[in-house]
Amino acid sequence: MANDTKVANDQMTASSHYGYVSVPGLYLPPWKGRLNHDEYWATSVSNPSDPWIKVDFRKNISVKGIAIQGSGGDNNNDWIKTLEIQYGNSQDALVYIMEAGYPKESIKIL
Repeated sequence: MANDTKVANDQMTASSHYGYVSVPGLYLPPWKGRLNHDEYWATSVSNPSDPWIKVDFRKNISVKGIAIQGSGGDNNNDWIKTLEIQYGNSQDALVYIMEAGYPKESIKIL
């Protein structure tokens, strides 16, 4: 990566994604879930429960905030209502973010 502050597409994975590479507009992999992107990430219709998206920063960093948005569009009202944020150095050692000394396992989106 030329600029190490940017996240490459291969650093983003998800529980599943909607669509097919061969059908333009119907391929919604996790890297399309970027803020202000023309498209969006969507989970597979065959695996809609407990969807997740993961970003591998490839090094220890300090994250100062997280911004999210719905998919937008006039006829599309898709957005999340709650989320969980976990972090760690490996998939097997993820922990929830803390709030007032306690794990914050669910964050309501207003």
